[in-house]
Amino acid sequence: ALGVPVVVTSHGGDIGLVGRYRRNWITRRRMIRAMRIADAVTGVSEGQKALVDELTDGAAHSLVIPNGVDLDVVPPGEPGRLAVLRDRPFMLTLGRLHPCKGLDLLLSAIAVLRGRTGSRGERESGSPRIPHLVIAGDGNIRDALASQAKALGLTEAVTFAGAVFDEAKNWLLANCQFLVHPSRQEGFGLAILESMAAGKAVIGSDLPGIRQLINPGVTGLLTPVGAADGLADAIARLAGDPGEASRLGLAGLAAAGNYAWPRVAKQYLDLYQRCIDSYPAPPARIAD
Repeated sequence: ALGVPVVVTSHGGDIGLVGRYRRNWITRRRMIRAMRIADAVTGVSEGQKALVDELTDGAAHSLVIPNGVDLDVVPPGEPGRLAVLRDRPFMLTLGRLHPCKGLDLLLSAIAVLRGRTGSRGERESGSPRIPHLVIAGDGNIRDALASQAKALGLTEAVTFAGAVFDEAKNWLLANCQFLVHPSRQEGFGLAILESMAAGKAVIGSDLPGIRQLINPGVTGLLTPVGAADGLADAIARLAGDPGEASRLGLAGLAAAGNYAWPRVAKQYLDLYQRCIDSYPAPPARIAD
């Protein structure tokens, strides 16, 4: 109405197949209208763009601009409240504690592995030692996950680190053996990208927003969505072969350069400029 260009960005949950805004017919209709009349709609992955195109019957001016990552990470410093992990090998999962992140599957996978290796995760019959699991993040299913860990006998095998930021997050990324990201739904695996930028191997679900980042066997490992056994196999593979984990991490670090913030920011700036150039000069009262 004011002659101002509009760009809509979809990150995932807003238009996801199980998203509450998509399921509600009122908000669904409003989202579709907004995307149809916007000057551009960006999705953070090819999968997100496909959702935009499907919802709008191809009427949206859609394109992909991914999330970015900072390659100049601040040194992690001291672990602070995470000092208990200082000399303990651990794998990491990072993100909000929500059912779509599949952390219940991760706990089940660890239980599967402990069944193969013994209750304390020690080597038996050539099986690798299972790294301690650090769950970094907070959300409305934390108590449910803690109860599940207790029921599975995993209380001593899991640390709930809570929400982490800045130095604490950087320390976890710098010191973990690898990252596990077992999502059931994902627009774009930002935690995966951050781990790659830290030079760490990653395990992720075979979803479009994750598949875009992980080249199987080159920059990480993909597992079937919702499969605890497949997740257990991938964890055992990296835990049992530090050399492969290191190789995947180095390849992931190189691939993360494609998502460096300067490159991603330029894509947005170019898009904004194209939108501005397509509009007539704004009314004087808007220019003022």
